[in-house]
Parts: sequence; structure tokens; C-alpha cells
Amino acid sequence: RRMLSIQHNAQSHLINLDDVLKVNTGKKGQGKTEVVFERHKLDCNLSLSQLLGKLPRDFIQINRFDAINIAWISMVDQSERQVHLRNGIVCDIGDPFYKDLMKALTE
Repeated sequence: RRMLSIQHNAQSHLINLDDVLKVNTGKKGQGKTEVVFERHKLDCNLSLSQLLGKLPRDFIQINRFDAINIAWISMVDQSERQVHLRNGIVCDIGDPFYKDLMKALTE
């Protein structure tokens, strides 16, 4: 099992990376992210770019605010530039990130 320890305030959380759907930026200007699971979210003290540096390659940024676990993708709507996750979450794919996402899905 792939595990990662993340810090929020005075707490360290050990998370199973296979359970993480996506990570996204938290409130503007706070330099924090949210780690999104199927049934809950967990705040993290790291910025999105800092957290992405700790995550494996199957987490890929798809827009300025979101990075997804590609294992949770059920469909990529290329005409709408959206990714659909298995739990029903739909995220827009930013133009600068589209090529890298498509490449990651074909590797």
C-alpha cells in the first residue's frame, strides 16, 4: 500500500494514496490544499505544488486549482475538456495541462 504522511496544523495524518481522488487548492492566499477522498476532505498545510512534489506520477495537475489521481478517471470528455471521476466529480482540464494528461493516460 502506498502511504503518505501529511501535516495539518499540529496533526500528522497517514493517508493511503489509492483512496485519494484529487487534491485542490484551498482558500485563496492561505497556501494550503485539500486532499479529497470519496466521503471526506482533509486540509493540508502544503501548497498544491509542494504536495504534488511528494505525490507519485499518477497524480497529475489538470488545471490551476486541481490535480487528480488518474486511477479514479472514468472518462475524459475531449470536446468539453473535462475529466470525469468514478464517483461523479467532473473537473475542467486547462489548456496548458491537456497534453500532459493525455500523454499520462497513454503511457
